[in-house]
Amino acid sequence: MSASGMGKQMVSSQHARDQLREADIAWRSAMRAHEGYLTRIRDLAAAADQESRALTLAQLANIQWQPIPGAGNLAPPDDLAKGGDRRGNPALWKKFDHALKDLGTSLEADSLRTIAAAYESLSLVLLEIANDIEGAERAGARNSA
Repeated sequence: MSASGMGKQMVSSQHARDQLREADIAWRSAMRAHEGYLTRIRDLAAAADQESRALTLAQLANIQWQPIPGAGNLAPPDDLAKGGDRRGNPALWKKFDHALKDLGTSLEADSLRTIAAAYESLSLVLLEIANDIEGAERAGARNSA
């Protein structure tokens, strides 16, 4: 990424780069984590939210995004992939697949705003999935008591 001359810089580029680096580390860690299913989904949601915020800072710092060729093929961890043992509402998982595809497509382009929005959408749908699973688990616990 490099600084560009697009308008007044509202955030220091060093601060934005530091936040991007931290967000990237959190995202990679969440993608590789093997914790409980619900924890994994919530951690991915938090990491996607952190990426969205860091990318917004980068935009305010006039940092340019370098497109990532092939990112449109972004795949989730095996346990969250289509055909895997996904728990929860299938309609929410369909939204997840769409949000992940949108993220991959946006990473191939150069708009920080679009990428940040894609990460935010992914974060929100992951939270919906986690809340749905948690609600179903609570209902199941109440019914078996």
